[in-house]
Order: sequence, then C-alpha cells, then structure tokens
Amino acid sequence: MSTTCQSYCTLKNPGDNMSKTHELYTLYYLSEIFKELNPRFFNENDGLGRPRIYTASIMLPFVQWGHLNKIISCRDLENWWTRNDDTCNFILGCKKPGKSSINEFLNDYNYLIDEFDKFIVDFSLKIGLMKGNIIYHDGTVFKGYCNNFKRLYANQLYFLRDFILKYRHDTDKNGLWFKLDKFFNNDEFKDEIEPILKKLKDKIRVGGIYLLKSIFKQKNGLKKVLLKIKHMEENVKGNRPISIVDPEAHSMLDKNGEWGFNYNFQSGVDDEYGMIAVHYITQSPNDQKELLITVNELNERLGKKDYIIVVDHGYWHIKSLEEIYNSPTTVIIPVKTNQKPINTAIPISTINSP
Repeated sequence: MSTTCQSYCTLKNPGDNMSKTHELYTLYYLSEIFKELNPRFFNENDGLGRPRIYTASIMLPFVQWGHLNKIISCRDLENWWTRNDDTCNFILGCKKPGKSSINEFLNDYNYLIDEFDKFIVDFSLKIGLMKGNIIYHDGTVFKGYCNNFKRLYANQLYFLRDFILKYRHDTDKNGLWFKLDKFFNNDEFKDEIEPILKKLKDKIRVGGIYLLKSIFKQKNGLKKVLLKIKHMEENVKGNRPISIVDPEAHSMLDKNGEWGFNYNFQSGVDDEYGMIAVHYITQSPNDQKELLITVNELNERLGKKDYIIVVDHGYWHIKSLEEIYNSPTTVIIPVKTNQKPINTAIPISTINSP
C-alpha cells in the first residue's frame, strides 16, 4: 500500500521580497537604535490594565515610514497595510492595526514622533548622511480621506457641544435626552422630537445631527462624541469648516484648484543624500507663512543657523523674509515674473519686493 504525505508549508518571512539595501531597513535600524538609547519612551506595560497590542515600538516606525511615503491620514495608513504591502508586513510584524489604533497612537505619542525626528537628524549629521548646509524645502497638498458633507463650522460645533452638555443629564422619562434615545433607537416620540430636530438641523446642519445620533446609536457614544468634539475644537481654524471624519484635514485648494479637506505636508531635504531634515503637517491653506516656521524648526534640528534654504515663490511673505534676512540663514527664492527654475534661483537679498 502506498501513501502520500503532504509537505510542510514553509512560511515566508516578512521582508524576504525586499532588497537588503531597501531604504526601509535604514529606518528600521534607526528606530531600533533610538529604542535602545531611549528605553523610557517604550516602557508601556506598567502593570496597569491590559497591555497594548500595538506598542509604540511597532507603531513609531510604521507611522514614520508612512510619512516618508507621503501617506498621512489614519485611514490611508490603514488602507496601506490592507493592500498586503511587504514593507508594512515587515515593519508591523504582520499585525494589523485599525484606524482607531493608529489615531490613538498619534494622539498619545505625538511627542515620541518629534523626538525620533530629532534623533534621525542628529544621527545623520554625526555619521555624514546629512551636512545641513543646503536644504530644499517644499509643500504638497494631499487629499484627506473625508466626506465633504460631514463637516461643521466653529459656531455649529460649539452650539452642538453646549446642547449636549446642557441636556445629557436630562434622562428621566419626561427628559429630552431620554426621548432622543427612544426616538433614535425605537422610533418613539416622533411627534415631539421631529420638530426639535428640524430646529436643531438649522443650527448644526446634517453633520451635527449625525454626531448627535451617534451618541445614541453606538456603545459609549456620549464619551466618543465628546472626545470627537474636543478633537475638532483643537483644530478650529478661523471660520473654515472642520471635518467630522478627520478633524486634522482642513479645507483648502488641491492641485486641481478644487476645495476639499486636505493636508498641507511640508518637508525639507538635505542636499547631501536627500535625507529629510524636517517634515510636518500644517493647517495653513498655503505656504506663505511656513518659511519662518520651517527655519525655526531647522535651527533646532541642525543646531545652527548658517545654512541655505531653497524654496519656491509660494513662500514669499515679506515679514518672514525680513526677519530671516537679519539672521545667518540664507534664503534662495526664484523670481516669479521670470519663472526661473530652482537651480537658477537667486539670493533673497537681490530680489525686489513684488
């Protein structure tokens, strides 16, 4: 009698399809060195509560790798690993954090991302990957993963917040909060609640009604919505609308000249090997006031002020330029009228005011 035996399945190790010279390995090794030098940042299991599955040591290189690939929002980061990207599998150890886990990390460990950025620049300067003499800086608008109709203006947001705080304890059988709960979940008190919701809709629009309904339709809804409102308040910018889905994305023109919820991603690279010296997301819809912010950030990261920064004409802001002009930093900016390419840009000290 003959028998057949099925061979064992050999599991492929994450990263096997990548060349060992892949730039991801550089980031990974840097994150391991950073973790070894700064163990206090990664002491997460303090015995209080359930240990985190997606620890800072896993999430930090993942988020940074996403930023380097211009993948910014929590939703886009989640969608990235769902496409079975080999770099994601390697850096996450085949774990699959969802949007909420990524958002939680960004909120709780924002300081850690900043410290890691500083470490990379300092390390690169010491080993010669970065000289810090010439920095090329530019901004790029990225589309936010947002529904343009799920939005609130600041006055609508504050009205909704005050309404919730005023009535949330009104839970007896004749209370408005009790009746709202019964209406959204059991379709009760329609004659009484529908006129109230109609008046509310005039104040807080469809987006506000959506948030109000969420309180009663999901577990721990009140806590989640109040946290969402707090997050939105932190990102209020003038009278521009705030996205309910992604409050950090702001209303601005994209590359096609269309309004929507987008990110303005600023990054500056060193001339030596193209290493990123500074990067951040700004809520500003244009680059005019970003030059001074970038220069101040570079001063701290590079530990000096005597360097050259090259930008396009979109960064022209006379007050910022005047302040930088009196410092050791040299700004090179093209002449807009001649539309000269960046490699023929001329120093700011020779540019006439527009």
